[in-house]
Amino acid sequence: MNKNTHRHISGSLLTSTFITENGVYKMNDEIGKKQVTHPVIRKCMQHLDVIEANDKTKQIVYMYLKAMDQEIETLKDKNS
Repeated sequence: MNKNTHRHISGSLLTSTFITENGVYKMNDEIGKKQVTHPVIRKCMQHLDVIEANDKTKQIVYMYLKAMDQEIETLKDKNS
């Protein structure tokens, strides 16, 4: 695992987060599918690159933003 990869194990599902020049991607090893990154998250990650934030900081910011995005999507689905 390189310094631009974060892995999270939940039950039997292993989720890897990859920070690349083109943005942040999550890949579930069970299904091997890339998830789309919200444009605001992508822009935030670009700003972190500009200020030369370290990889650990980028991972922490990404995890919180992604959690917030998932919560918003869950609320939208619940209210529709």
